[in-house]
Amino acid sequence: MVLDALFGATKPRFYFDGDVESAVRRLIKEARESIIIVSPYNKFWINLKDDLHDALERGVVVTLIYRKDEKLSDIKWLEEEGVTVRPVERFHSKLYVNETTALVTSMNLVESSAINSKEICARFDGPEREELVRYAHRLADRSDAHLAQQTARGNPKPAPPPRSAPKAAAASVTGYCIRCGKEISLNPDKPLCAKDYKNWNRFQAPDYEEKYCHLCGEKHDTSMAKPLCRSCWRAVVRA
Repeated sequence: MVLDALFGATKPRFYFDGDVESAVRRLIKEARESIIIVSPYNKFWINLKDDLHDALERGVVVTLIYRKDEKLSDIKWLEEEGVTVRPVERFHSKLYVNETTALVTSMNLVESSAINSKEICARFDGPEREELVRYAHRLADRSDAHLAQQTARGNPKPAPPPRSAPKAAAASVTGYCIRCGKEISLNPDKPLCAKDYKNWNRFQAPDYEEKYCHLCGEKHDTSMAKPLCRSCWRAVVRA
């Protein structure tokens, strides 16, 4: 009766202790479009790294939101793999989401927690998932707001140079603005239209999440630093 009142027909499924780790890894393995990881403290173990690597190879867009004061030892590996990382101050939530499922849990992505700790997890496959996705986006927005605030105070994050255009991409002359999607000249060093570049230039956040691939024009999570979706990047590199 209580669950019916709270969740209607879409009751959550629960996992306990060692089954929580299996549920999280299954969510990663089943993802085909996107994964959002909200975990304050992280220390990735080999099986989890393999799962994330395989997801990225499938073209899945992966975003990690972690606690800003946490020294994330795998940050370089994550960025090299193509994961978008978002440091956020003062949060303790743990949430794992793909395009069909959301897991709300007590478990950080730390192997000792996955194996030895007593953990609990609730799985949502219904409309509640959308509200959890919105919560994750609000956390990510806090990361962007913090960066903008630091920049306004005269302490901008050094901007790495954007990726140069692969030679194979030069065959096409039409590109797309990664923020609004309208047609512009193809140049991965300048993947924004004049209007959106003016707005971007206020804060100069190279990893700020944009909406479109500069090459194919399809909706993807991109940025000034990474203006091509993974599929287009692999295609032009292999060409």
